[in-house]
Amino acid sequence: MPGPVEDKEPIVRFFLKKKDLDRTNLANPVIKPEGFLPHPSKSNPLMGEASVFRVAGMPEEEIQLQGKRVADERERNYCEKLAEKGETYTASKRCFQFRGIGLCQALDIRNASLDVVPDEPPPRHANILGWIPFTGASRKEIESGHLRQAMVLVSKLKFIPAKI
Repeated sequence: MPGPVEDKEPIVRFFLKKKDLDRTNLANPVIKPEGFLPHPSKSNPLMGEASVFRVAGMPEEEIQLQGKRVADERERNYCEKLAEKGETYTASKRCFQFRGIGLCQALDIRNASLDVVPDEPPPRHANILGWIPFTGASRKEIESGHLRQAMVLVSKLKFIPAKI
């Protein structure tokens, strides 16, 4: 999808870890803010980013398949890193498994004092930027700030469980 991310554009975050969801109510799991925390940017390690996808015009089945592909890719990368360290991978202890989708609009992200910008490849990939920098404060203050920002985002998301 070329061009800037429009305010009304649907954006999804794929949730790939069991710990990202509060499954107290199995019929209606809740996304934990920790599932939305940023990682240091590859281009600027002092700035954070959170990976999302632009899904305008995509049928839900294709979005679900993309979530599964992302989980499978992350699992392969994890397996390769273990192998590089000489550690063994146990398939029954899979770390990344597609759990569901958090859906919002780009405007919801911007209303949380963050921004969403295209970052391809892969196609339709984007990053959420504008997180409190990983510098200038104590680690605890930075993590607390990120958690506050993530809580605002999570309050706007609609959770759609994995169906594949």
